[in-house]
Amino acid sequence: MPRRKPTDEEKRRMWAAISKAAMDYHDHHQERGLGVLIADDAGVKAQSVSDWKSLKTAPSDKILIRLASKYGVSAAELAGEDAPTQAGLATDEALRLAGELTSTVTKAALPEGSVEQFSSVMEKAHELVLQGKGEDEAYGILFRYALSIREQAPPSE
Repeated sequence: MPRRKPTDEEKRRMWAAISKAAMDYHDHHQERGLGVLIADDAGVKAQSVSDWKSLKTAPSDKILIRLASKYGVSAAELAGEDAPTQAGLATDEALRLAGELTSTVTKAALPEGSVEQFSSVMEKAHELVLQGKGEDEAYGILFRYALSIREQAPPSE
């Protein structure tokens, strides 16, 4: 279920958290050129980042998770949330569980999978954990997700 539309104040906090994390990660402590770095890290166009900065839009949960993973912070932190936990799990615990789920599922369903497929499964696992899904439920959803990825992959030569 998508999150509700953030208020301008929430978007402001989100942008502040994203820009600070990006500056720290890239050791780039000036506004100039920061949007391009964030766009590259997020896999989006620079215009999208400009829209975040001007509070027109906010990044999706998937983008927040991608940036959080890249910058070594929690998605909740980038979302501008004060609490270091979400759905009762500390960030480190959520990442550990997502990693375990990803490892188990990819070994079973995608043993010859690509880096992109692994990354996609990892993002989905992290999303499920942050949604508060139980380990068994998350495993089932993730396994079906990995099988669908495998079926969509072009045949190898």
